[in-house]
Amino acid sequence: MPRFKNRRIVASIQAIAAFVAGILITFSQSHSANVGMVALAIMSIGWALAFAWSAIKDKTVYGRIGKGLIVAASSAMAILAIGLAGSIRDGEPQITGPWPLLISWGLAGAFTEVILALSAKPGSGRRRDHLISAGLAAAFGLTQFFTPSNDSVTHVGFLGAYAVILSVHLGLSVLSPANKSAGKKAGNGKKSVDAKSKSKK
Repeated sequence: MPRFKNRRIVASIQAIAAFVAGILITFSQSHSANVGMVALAIMSIGWALAFAWSAIKDKTVYGRIGKGLIVAASSAMAILAIGLAGSIRDGEPQITGPWPLLISWGLAGAFTEVILALSAKPGSGRRRDHLISAGLAAAFGLTQFFTPSNDSVTHVGFLGAYAVILSVHLGLSVLSPANKSAGKKAGNGKKSVDAKSKSKK
C-alpha cells in the first residue's frame, strides 16, 4: 500500500498548488499576463515538489529517472514564468513568450499524464485519474493555442478555470472512497498470499 499512499500525497500537493493559482487569478483585479505567469510559477513549483517527493519514495531506477525529469522540467517552467513575469510592463507582455509557455504546459502535461496512466494498472482508479488530468491539460493547451496572442484576459482566464477545475479533480481523487478501498483490497490480498505461503511451509 505504500505506492497508493504516495500517490495521494502527490495529488494533494498538486491540488493545493492548482487551487492557490486558481484563487490568485479569480480574485485578481485584472487578468494580466504577469498574474498568469505568477500563477503558472506556483503550479510549476507545486508539481516540482510533488514529483520530487514521489521520486524519493520510488524504489525503481526508471521511476526515479522519469520523475526526476518531470521535476527538472517543472523547475525550468517555474524559472521561466518568474522571469517573464518580471519582464512584463503595465500588465502586458513585451514579447509573445508567456503564451507559448502556457501552451507547452498544457500539451506537455497531457503527454506526461498519459504516460503515467499507462504505467498504472488497467481499470484502476489511478489510471482513470491520470487520464482525466490528461484530458484537462490537453483542453487547456488547445484553448491557449487558439486564443489570440493579444488577448491576455482570455489566456489568463482559461488558466484560472483550468487550475480550479484541476484542483477539484485532484482533491476528489485524494478523497475518493474507491481509491481507499482499492488500497485496502491490495493490502488484504498481499496478506492472504503471505498466509498461504506460510501454511504451505
